[in-house]
Amino acid sequence: MLSEQGKPLSEFISKASTLQKLSKLLKKSSIEKLFVFTHREWILQSQEVIDTIKKIFTEETIIIRSSALSEDTINTSNAGSFTSVLHIDSKDADSIKIAINDILASYRKKGAENFDNPILVQSQTLNVEMSGTILTRDYNGAPYYVINYSEDDTTSVTSGQHSKCVKILKSENVIIPNEFSRLIEAIKEIEGMASGRMPLDIEFGIKHTGDIITFQVRPLVASAKTSIKDSTIFARINNLKHKFIALSKRRKHLAGEITYFGDMPDWNPAEIIGNSPHILAASLYDEIITNRVWHEARTSQGYIDVNPAKLVLQFGNKPYVDVRSTFNSFVPASIPKQLREKMLRFYLNKLKVNPQLQDKVEFEILFTCYDISFNKRSKELQKAGFSEKEIKTIKAALLDLTNNLLTSNTITRDLQANEELDKYRKSLSYLPKDSPPQQHIDRAIDLLRICKEKGTLQFSRLARLAFTGKTILKSLEGEGLIDSKTYYFFLESINTVASQFAIDLTRFYQGKLHKNTFMGKYGHLRPGTYDITVPRYDMSDDYFSSSDEKENTQTIKKQEFVLEPSIYRQVSKILKEHQLTVNAQELFEFIHKAIEAREYSKFLFSRCLSEAIESIAHAGASLGFSRDDLANLDTDAIKAVTGKDSEYIIKHWNNCIRQNKLKYELNSFLSLPPVIFSESDFEIISYYESRPNYITNKKIQGKIILLDEGNQDEITGKIVVLESADPGHDWIFTKNPMALITKYGGPASHMAIRCAELGLPAIIGAGEMLYDIFLNTRSVALDCENGRVEPKGKLH
Repeated sequence: MLSEQGKPLSEFISKASTLQKLSKLLKKSSIEKLFVFTHREWILQSQEVIDTIKKIFTEETIIIRSSALSEDTINTSNAGSFTSVLHIDSKDADSIKIAINDILASYRKKGAENFDNPILVQSQTLNVEMSGTILTRDYNGAPYYVINYSEDDTTSVTSGQHSKCVKILKSENVIIPNEFSRLIEAIKEIEGMASGRMPLDIEFGIKHTGDIITFQVRPLVASAKTSIKDSTIFARINNLKHKFIALSKRRKHLAGEITYFGDMPDWNPAEIIGNSPHILAASLYDEIITNRVWHEARTSQGYIDVNPAKLVLQFGNKPYVDVRSTFNSFVPASIPKQLREKMLRFYLNKLKVNPQLQDKVEFEILFTCYDISFNKRSKELQKAGFSEKEIKTIKAALLDLTNNLLTSNTITRDLQANEELDKYRKSLSYLPKDSPPQQHIDRAIDLLRICKEKGTLQFSRLARLAFTGKTILKSLEGEGLIDSKTYYFFLESINTVASQFAIDLTRFYQGKLHKNTFMGKYGHLRPGTYDITVPRYDMSDDYFSSSDEKENTQTIKKQEFVLEPSIYRQVSKILKEHQLTVNAQELFEFIHKAIEAREYSKFLFSRCLSEAIESIAHAGASLGFSRDDLANLDTDAIKAVTGKDSEYIIKHWNNCIRQNKLKYELNSFLSLPPVIFSESDFEIISYYESRPNYITNKKIQGKIILLDEGNQDEITGKIVVLESADPGHDWIFTKNPMALITKYGGPASHMAIRCAELGLPAIIGAGEMLYDIFLNTRSVALDCENGRVEPKGKLH
């Protein structure tokens, strides 16, 4: 048995030397024929080098590759920094010479010129069915094989173009999928030749014969080292599998024999609180919305009562929507139980076949309201085995429910309740920051209580009305009654708080609105509505500071939306034919009012939530806890200390924070998929090809900027990229970006509405794979009208 020092991969001198060592040892994969020479040898005897290449690679297609001494070593990667040239005819001396000089030029350009730098020549692999890279550990050191691959050609993955990704847990109990079994065996062989637990980054190809070719092996320099044992991570995954099994069991009051979990199907937790939210943020979201308010609102609007049913649960640190619960909650209450079961089977199966629709379930999977595309969409129900009678029952129930929803009376009533909430908040006596912590805690609990009663319950209903209106509007476009220009013109005519915010900020910059007045209205907002660690607008000057304020002022001119008489008559006629009880004017007025009300309602209840968060922060500060500490509490820990003295609170919170930090740290090493369909999804994590939501019908091209705390004043005229955005990110629009791209978000999310209203081109909900490409791209061409985006240049 080889000692650590005797292992062939105990040191990495260059790409060429590593491949030379492995070429004599590998049995489960192979390395293409190779020839290595140095920069010095090329200078002294270039003709001899060319002759040798011709002799070794007789009438072959070859690839000439970089292999600088600063490339692929223990301490540095420089992956992709230097040039390699493909598709060279080994008989063509001129092409060989040009390719070699191009590689040497890339050494000079990167400051890596060295006469001892090798250059590597190999036979080019042909007839490749799959190629890509595999990491033997995740970047954070977690025990996963991370495979990025393409089934197109040998360069699409390593060049940063579109690829697929799968992560495989490195546990002995994991059953490797057939398509990767031989590859993993080959990788394990290479791992056995490396020192200790050294993580590797391996490029591979799989030929149509099934033979595996190893193109490159280098240490994964970026991988972090962790003291957490692999066995601890495996045990945690096993616990999550048991949790999934328990939650998937039949629930008597819900239709559906099984359930799935997704990070975006309803209330979009990935967008609102993030993919790995702080414990307090997730707990606050649960407290005021996803525990019970979400389904109480729907029941009051005519949908089935799913109580008890928690909408969002966490696996590790990642929040997921219980798909069975949400799908049940969208079934009209008048639907018979047997038919509801059939609908749930249809819905769940369609999501499993089309996971990329998880952020569009209300538009493309579920029948949540009646719209004029029902007759067309119902053909899918026919194909799925629904009888004509069953389809008529569904249609009648949806029509009745929708006609009851299409009234402005409920909008007015719910907004009045929201305004009562705001009055109650203002009526609470002011508490100085140095007040006893118990008083701040009591205030926070009181604010959260009233926020549910007169805030989020009403907001939930208004959000449903806005979705209903948007669904009908989309169906008008889909059926050709209005064109996309009219569709977006209507959305741009809507005047939500986002438009008013831009107007007020311009007035503030112009000196027409006092800062205190501006902050009194908008100061409660924060990017990350539920996150105590993120400063509010009135706590930081960074959101609105600029070297040139004039650049960031906006002129918002809203044009009144008026339907052409012929379209008005046509739409009214169709609505009447479909037995909807509104005409065209009433419909558009309803949609307009519902969308504006939804955004205003969130604006109002978030004031109450924001003050509750600040009360928690004030209580913690007086007891010696930072905001980062408090982010590790949940609402139960806050409620548990009411009426207790400071000594008890400190002891209890310290204990909760310590335990939650340890749990959060362990969970941070878990990789979890966007949608969980089965136990195996905890071990084999794959990412579907998403269908992004393109906003507006515009075409633009520009430079990308990844938003972080240090570049907030650099986004003017740029395409801003960030994971998720809620209304607290409205400050972004004041900087006049060219476009917006988010990883998470749905077609009717807050940010989608805001971008449509402001006429800002956007991709909302780009998804895992496309988002990762944007992270390494300099610029993109965005064609929203045709739903296309094209990266224009790599960062590295």
